[in-house]
Amino acid sequence: MGGKFGWRRWAGLVPALIVLAGCVISTTQRVPVTASNRALTYNGFALSAPTEGGWMIVAPARPPFATTLVKPGGSPTQVIEATVSILHRPKLPSQRLFEELEKAKRAETAAARFSSVVFTVSMLEYRETECERYDATMEDRGVPHDEGRLYLFEVHGAACLHPGLQSEVIDVQYSRRRLISDRPVAIAPEGEAFLKSLEFIPMVRPYVSNSIEVNGSPQLVAAGHGSLWVTRMSDNVVARITPEMELVAATIPVGNGPVGLAVTETAVWVANTQSGTVSRIDPASNEVTATIKVGADPLMVTAAFGSVWVTNSGDETLSRIDPETNRATAAVVGRRPSGVVAAGDSLWVASLSENTVQRIDPVSGRPDGSPIEVGRGPNFLAGDHEAVWATNQLDGTLSRIDVATRMVTATVRIGSSLGGLALGHGFVWVADFQRGVLVRIDPRSGARLDHPTPVGARPLGVTVTTDAVLVVDRDGGSLMRIEP
Repeated sequence: MGGKFGWRRWAGLVPALIVLAGCVISTTQRVPVTASNRALTYNGFALSAPTEGGWMIVAPARPPFATTLVKPGGSPTQVIEATVSILHRPKLPSQRLFEELEKAKRAETAAARFSSVVFTVSMLEYRETECERYDATMEDRGVPHDEGRLYLFEVHGAACLHPGLQSEVIDVQYSRRRLISDRPVAIAPEGEAFLKSLEFIPMVRPYVSNSIEVNGSPQLVAAGHGSLWVTRMSDNVVARITPEMELVAATIPVGNGPVGLAVTETAVWVANTQSGTVSRIDPASNEVTATIKVGADPLMVTAAFGSVWVTNSGDETLSRIDPETNRATAAVVGRRPSGVVAAGDSLWVASLSENTVQRIDPVSGRPDGSPIEVGRGPNFLAGDHEAVWATNQLDGTLSRIDVATRMVTATVRIGSSLGGLALGHGFVWVADFQRGVLVRIDPRSGARLDHPTPVGARPLGVTVTTDAVLVVDRDGGSLMRIEP
């Protein structure tokens, strides 16, 4: 938190098994702020970055920040920053929302590393909306790599409700952290001008319209039986959420390490990665009615061709479950199988280690034809009657496979680490896990469209419903609804 002061309440996190260790690559550059790039425009609001004093834009921004600006502090022990954050909160009365925000902010100042904290909050109206102004100063003896030495940390900012979307809060702040012996570099004139430059503009789709805290290191999401279902890895449950995302209606204990899930007419099926099982949940009772032994490290689940299919990343197999008997059979499909999807008249499975996607005959349950080479570390799959799309986690690309020719017809660069994806509403939706955004792709041309939509710190699971796109923010512990 040194040098940054965010509203987000971080949960204790368990590393997700479906995001490869070490795949998040952090490379940034600093671009000087000039008259030509000072206008910072987002979906629904805009600001003007300060051009005086040597300010620079850090690109790409570090989630959960939409933008980070830095200014030379005159010494390595003086750090000056300004940040913009887009926070998505449940739809609450404004007074309660601001009370929650203040509570979260005060909780951060209560960390053991801080002392002599002075924290003030005041409400104000700004550009026809409500804002919460906050100012804090504290002593800091826990600066990373310099623990024990005394620093002074101060932060000034404002959190404003978006006037057209009451579930979105725009948090703009500037801060200075310096060794107590450093001569302070002036920041107030530039910082205050930055805060006051906030203006609101019309929103365009896609945008986040609602969110709910799920907690528990949420992984993937599915919809069905009048509910939304989210796997939570850290406490081994499936959260059942009302379709309006008003509350978590039930938490259902399953096996250890639940990740993938699928919904059928009669059940919700959950892959328990650390237990080597699949839990069958009865949506009428919210109870597990069967625990089915599959292969090692089951990961992803899909329901198609009258069966439930599970990739077992630990033993190179694909399990096929008969929903009538709950019995499973298996076939070898390739090393570290991950994503699985039905597309066209076939099933398709990604192999993380072999960098391929394999067609599976849904009658025999076995590979049909040669594996199709894609990018490095294919993980999630989505498909329809024309194409299969694969996120290649290790090289940050998206591959399109023509289901008729079984050839890769497009490769789209997205980022350096990708989460889930889904097809719907005329687009391919891809979670950029590193940058914290949802990217929209034209399925015909493979072109990236519009500006990416910020969706938290580490977006992972993605699915579509008849009227929305749903995204799980793993590190933020939340589920978000996007208007497509």
